Amino acid sequence: MGPGIKNRFLSVFVSNLLPSKQIAKGLVHNSKILMAGMILATLLLIMPASQVRIDPSGFSFNTGDSKGYKDYFAFVESFGTDDYILLAVKNDLKISDPKLKKRIHIVNKELTAIESILKVIDLGTIESSDIFKFMGTTHFWDEKIITNLYPVIPGLSRLISSDMKTIAFIVKIDNEKLNGFQLETQLKKMKQIIAMVFPEYPHCYAAGIPVLRAAFERHNLVSALVFGFLGLLFGTLLAFYIFKTLWAGIMVMLTSFGSILWTLGIMGSFDLALNLATGLSFGFILVVSTTTVFHIISKYIQLLKHNSKDKALIKTFEIVLRPCFMCALTTSAGFLSLTISPVKMVQQAGIIISIGVILGFLLTLIITSFVLPRFILFNESIIHKTKKDF
Repeated sequence: MGPGIKNRFLSVFVSNLLPSKQIAKGLVHNSKILMAGMILATLLLIMPASQVRIDPSGFSFNTGDSKGYKDYFAFVESFGTDDYILLAVKNDLKISDPKLKKRIHIVNKELTAIESILKVIDLGTIESSDIFKFMGTTHFWDEKIITNLYPVIPGLSRLISSDMKTIAFIVKIDNEKLNGFQLETQLKKMKQIIAMVFPEYPHCYAAGIPVLRAAFERHNLVSALVFGFLGLLFGTLLAFYIFKTLWAGIMVMLTSFGSILWTLGIMGSFDLALNLATGLSFGFILVVSTTTVFHIISKYIQLLKHNSKDKALIKTFEIVLRPCFMCALTTSAGFLSLTISPVKMVQQAGIIISIGVILGFLLTLIITSFVLPRFILFNESIIHKTKKDF
């Protein structure tokens, strides 16, 4: 079979698959019904979209069959998640000073009173523990005794430094209730409590897996918001500059917001988390939505000069529908191939982008079929200014 026959066969197949004329007429004649249905579906998707969880763990960086990935889940199954935070502050008081013991007790009491904090471990809790009592030592608050206890009591070196100048508190949190932005808010409160009790050094240091997870979660969300906002802003401004009408920018915003909301709704419905890769996926969705709007508006304005609004829009869809669909389809298929990646995060990004691209294309057709004939009228100055720019 020669290349000419192959191309003709593909053209016939696409033509039968996409009867552009019938679809174009259906879009224009049923634009009100389609728009109402789209608004209703959007309202229904708001709830699952608001429930999209953010994945702060970073575990999806690992490949599903890697040893580290399997070891982590084996650890979680046996012991639960790592939910301890270490808070450290410098201290000038001697270990034998009663004021230090009193300060530690105050911090322990204040931290334990915070909701979602399950336990606080410090030098005071070590003193009252069975391990210390079993050793038969009567006096705990002595520099030499604590130095001798380092190799005996596990974790003691994390509560006080070898020079006795840094005091630490190990806080166990309820990781199911306290995470993300809530954790960072409560962490700020914990630092303030310690800073008030140890006023000589008001800066408190925090470390631990939950702290890293919260920072990673914030980074994911900020990256998604910044990337999406910049893409939306540039697309809107570019549409306004090219077509010299505010409605062009509004259509870019409507299609972009709709595509993102629908994609988030699907993510929430199927429990797909928002991580570093899926957060950046929305930029690709914005690109497809924006370019399709540009193609439709430019052809519509061109045909509107010699045709009625509905006829110009039908002809526009007949011309633009098939190539734009093939562009969206090939883009979607290309990103869908990422699902064969062994990295879970990349797999999720491939699924989200492929779904979002097709959704963006479909929503663009519905929105433009409703907005164009109602709000964008023929204006000779628009064509003149557009030609002048290019």
